[in-house]
Amino acid sequence: MRAPGETPGTFALESALDELSYELGMDPVELRRKNEPTKNPVPKGKKGEHPPYSSRHLPELYTLAGDKFGADLLLASIGKGEAPARLLQEKAVVDRLKATGVKDLDAKLKDLTKNIPPAEKRVEDLLKARTAGFPKAKTDVVKGKAVFTKNCAICHTLNNEGAKVGPQLDGVGIRGLARLLEDTLDPNRNVDATFRATKLDLKDGQSLTGLVREDGAVYVLVDSAGKEHRIPTADVDKKTASNLSAMPANLDTVMTEEEYYHLLAFLLEQKPKK
Repeated sequence: MRAPGETPGTFALESALDELSYELGMDPVELRRKNEPTKNPVPKGKKGEHPPYSSRHLPELYTLAGDKFGADLLLASIGKGEAPARLLQEKAVVDRLKATGVKDLDAKLKDLTKNIPPAEKRVEDLLKARTAGFPKAKTDVVKGKAVFTKNCAICHTLNNEGAKVGPQLDGVGIRGLARLLEDTLDPNRNVDATFRATKLDLKDGQSLTGLVREDGAVYVLVDSAGKEHRIPTADVDKKTASNLSAMPANLDTVMTEEEYYHLLAFLLEQKPKK
């Protein structure tokens, strides 16, 4: 059996953890915190020892997802250099911090990120580099289709293949290179309101995030793994709409630059049928 690609595999794993927490009646953040590894599972050296991680910051993020105390703890950790300030440039992280009601948050964020390049500059530099690199790349549409199937079909339908979670992509090549670069590397730039993520906080303490629509007295939520959840509106304590896309903004890290160019070539080939 072939293993899933990094993007759909991660989505599937996170969704499975959410489902497990729901079945256990346990807070999903607490479930992750209790099962967070402290040592590398891959043995190292002649003795096959499992050394502790030298850099792993998920616990800070799990704490952040909890409450104001956790948010203050994360900010303090970043201030001491124990966690990377780059975390504070992630919109999803900043949104969670704002939801906790941290005092003087804007000033703290400005101070903690003053010595690192703005997130917008990093994205703009990436867009410029990939714009210049694509025409020089030796692309292969067949390989691009394989990259799409591995990383994108978990959420997008193209030529009647894939999942109907995000936008349907038939004819997507008509958007042109510049727009496809933006849509794939900076998905929060041009977000259709229909495909913005929504978070449902349930009365039993659970939280689910995905694309949400109402069906009578039921919320129908499709998570990032393409799984549909039907939740009675009476079970929902709070519904929060996000300005962020449900698509992750890390495509440049889950595939090589060469794979990305193959993917672009494949997408550009997808023109509207006459």
